[in-house]
Amino acid sequence: MKNWQREYELKKLKNKLKELNKDLDEVKSDLENLQPKFKDAKQGWENFQPQLRKAENNLNNLQSQLQNAEKDLADSQSELDDDEILDLKFIIKKLKKKEILPAEEELTNLIKKDEVLRSNVDEIEKRIEVLQEKKNELEEEINSTEEDIEKIQQDDEYRKDRLFKKLYVEFDDDVLLSIFNYFNIKGSSDEDKLELLVERHSEEEIYAVISEHWCDNCFTYIPETSEYCPYCGSTNIIIKKKMID
Repeated sequence: MKNWQREYELKKLKNKLKELNKDLDEVKSDLENLQPKFKDAKQGWENFQPQLRKAENNLNNLQSQLQNAEKDLADSQSELDDDEILDLKFIIKKLKKKEILPAEEELTNLIKKDEVLRSNVDEIEKRIEVLQEKKNELEEEINSTEEDIEKIQQDDEYRKDRLFKKLYVEFDDDVLLSIFNYFNIKGSSDEDKLELLVERHSEEEIYAVISEHWCDNCFTYIPETSEYCPYCGSTNIIIKKKMID
């Protein structure tokens, strides 16, 4: 990978990491806002359950009373006089009309309310699950992107170390001095200057200084017969006299 490609990829990854962290912060904020809403919704639904159970028990008791009254009427009708039969029929009708019917209506309304409360809890819980899943995916992508950045940076350290050794071995002191002067590199020793040189400049930039045919876009030495750069595609080819003969 050429230096310009490496820098471009590194910049792209860092921008991606920045956006991912921004998205993660937004997801975490949404989760934090939903948690108390979920807690309140669930608590409200749980607090409503005793009222619903009470209405269910009340209706069950009234229906038991009705069944007992209807059984007494059926079993003892031959043994009862007209007034007793009338009293039982009155009780049965009153139970149905005045108590059981309103109790059924109340329970129906409470069940509908319970469904709304439960639905609200389920909806918030589902949103939390979706956000949690997105949070996990973002964290995984962030970790992967950080690893890619670290790998490029490690590769860059290897490149600098290799370039340091290559320049140190290939060029004499007078050639290195010319390179240092060209790039305005200052230091107490040639090794210090070399470290600064490879830290600040790519291999392409350095070798372009001593090459006759190079790309002005990515600073890569290219064959003299090339009409465009085979690395970045630029047609801006520079022909220059060698700085060092």
